[in-house]
Amino acid sequence: MKIKMAYKTRDELPKGMEELYDEVDGEFRLTGVEGMKTPEDVSRVQQSLVNERKAHGETKRKLTALTDVLPADADATVIAEQLSSLEELKAENDALKKKGNTIDGALRSVAADLKVIPMALDDVLIRGRSIFEIAEDGQIVTREGVAGVKPGLDPKAWLTDMQDKAGHWWATSVGGGAGGSRANIPAGGNPFSAKNWNMTAQGKYIQEHGIEKAQRLAAQAGTVVGGPQPKA
Repeated sequence: MKIKMAYKTRDELPKGMEELYDEVDGEFRLTGVEGMKTPEDVSRVQQSLVNERKAHGETKRKLTALTDVLPADADATVIAEQLSSLEELKAENDALKKKGNTIDGALRSVAADLKVIPMALDDVLIRGRSIFEIAEDGQIVTREGVAGVKPGLDPKAWLTDMQDKAGHWWATSVGGGAGGSRANIPAGGNPFSAKNWNMTAQGKYIQEHGIEKAQRLAAQAGTVVGGPQPKA
């Protein structure tokens, strides 16, 4: 007599073999034989084989596509090393991009709080990216070794300090009008302009008129006190 793997009721179980069956999901299944695979076990194995075949097929497809574009004498080891290097470079690039976005976000937020004018925001971000870093504790602070910048400043402290050094970031106007928003240009021309660039004359102007007016004069020429010579 052949026995079945499962019976619907206990009464159907073969005489003397009742202990080999357990009730599972409303039926009696043969579980008392050591090493015997259940239908579920077989199903899982079959599904694993299907998944493995799919994975092998995808890998083969990618390798075939790669082989089609590589020279016949291409060295597999060299290619593997190059691919690994590309992955590392991509990871580094993603990390740098994430770092840059974090610093930019902090600078934008502080610049908005301190009322930096919109047209100066790009200048703020360009300068900020070159001097800020993300410390081990996650804080955004100025790096060491940056000329003219105290290390360890957060974005708010740095921008507050820049109000004296780059006043044009907050200027409401660099044209004519009331309130002295435009500095008087010396007889010899604006020493901060590309045409009349003269550091000696710049220093003299600062001594005679003060840093605030010098900043306005520099802003009219498209630069800042201590900044680079503007393009003509």
